[in-house]
Amino acid sequence: MCSERTPANSRANEICRMVLRRGSVPTAAEPSLASLPMTRGPGSAEHYEHLQQLIFVLPCLAFQLLALLLLLIALKPLLGLSVKASRSLYPLGLHYFNNFFVYVTPFLGGILADTTWGRYTTILVFSVVCLIGHILVASASPASLAHPDTALGLLILSIVVTGVGGSVGASVSPMIAEQYTGKLRKVTLPSGETVIMSPAVTIQSIYLWFYAAINFGSCGAISASFLARDHGYWVAWLTPAGIFCLVPLALLVGKKNYVITPPCASILLEIVSVIGMALGPLRTIRVIKAKDFWDLVKPSSYEEGKVPAKITWDDEFVGEISRTLNACNVFLFFPFFWLSIDGNLGTVAARMKLNGTPNDLIRNLNPISIMILIPVFDKIIYPFLRRRGINFTPIKRIYAGFLVAGLAMVYSAFLQAYINKISPCHNNQPSACTKEDGTPNLGPLNVWIVSGPYILFGISEIFASITFLEYAFTKA
Repeated sequence: MCSERTPANSRANEICRMVLRRGSVPTAAEPSLASLPMTRGPGSAEHYEHLQQLIFVLPCLAFQLLALLLLLIALKPLLGLSVKASRSLYPLGLHYFNNFFVYVTPFLGGILADTTWGRYTTILVFSVVCLIGHILVASASPASLAHPDTALGLLILSIVVTGVGGSVGASVSPMIAEQYTGKLRKVTLPSGETVIMSPAVTIQSIYLWFYAAINFGSCGAISASFLARDHGYWVAWLTPAGIFCLVPLALLVGKKNYVITPPCASILLEIVSVIGMALGPLRTIRVIKAKDFWDLVKPSSYEEGKVPAKITWDDEFVGEISRTLNACNVFLFFPFFWLSIDGNLGTVAARMKLNGTPNDLIRNLNPISIMILIPVFDKIIYPFLRRRGINFTPIKRIYAGFLVAGLAMVYSAFLQAYINKISPCHNNQPSACTKEDGTPNLGPLNVWIVSGPYILFGISEIFASITFLEYAFTKA
């Protein structure tokens, strides 16, 4: 927030004034908070620029995951396998293992961050582990490495080490939001306008730009492919390793300026006890949905002196568990959402004419569209809705994201049907659709018609995936 402690000529104070003006609506003298338009504030001035430094870490995190996946293709000749086996069994198995492992290890990181190390130390330690994984990736790919078994061993080891480093995933997004410490308050602008400085709107904006940073890192795959082509694979993998060196350095240099939340004692056992006591001995679905379901485990439900000894918590703790489980109901739909995004658009594009369009550009249309559209949503669309008094709540945004994702799937289905109709090979796979000389027998369609689903999926991620992070943080 802007404060008297902030120098008048500082960049943070300048940003504060700019943000206050945006989205302001004239109001009557001394209005109530409920009647005021809401706008966002950049957070405490002393932490604003360091928040940007922390967000800069994220492109490196996304880049290293893509570099690891690209390595599966790069090391095919080094694995000592037949062409058929290298194209199917080993790279595919390692690919799925990597995807599984990097989404499991954040559970470990989350537990360590909450109970032992705190988020800052957890991010610092596992970023160093990630850096070691990058170095192993780079060491596995030099052309001078003529031993397939060694190459395969280094590849698997790098996947495991980098996956362990992925434990930072549970700590980065909460720590970014924790850098904002502003409170809901009324502010009168020099023009006489009165607005609300809303923490909720600020958190929404923080996560928008956080997601833009992630997708900026994803686009690093484009440069990686050119580095591999022009300078060799070892340069392509060593480059993200060099970039990743900035992560622990930025964390160490900016430590005194970050808002660091200390760890607390583990509450997992208490959570299990609360849920077990609420369910016991046996509850029907109807009883579970009842409003008084949690009353049995609240100390206030018992007379003084008759509270069971196993109840070591208070009513507020029970309420937090209830809100957390309600939030998890929303999260149950996201696996289906992410499955729809991870479709086969790459296969669709394989049947079309590129006309000079780089393959890497087509594959990265999704993150590129997200980076372009996030400023539009943050600067234009969301402020417009707030000025019009439209309360676009997180649940509504998630719902809108699911609808747009469904529209993208419909687009893809009709596109695939049309491609099958006019393709020279009709329903055959692209790899089986070749001319007599072995070159691909492509259809007459331009590859850019595939951009529609990519852009729609990007919009759906802005609505749903970003709100997912925001909703999880605010309900935690």
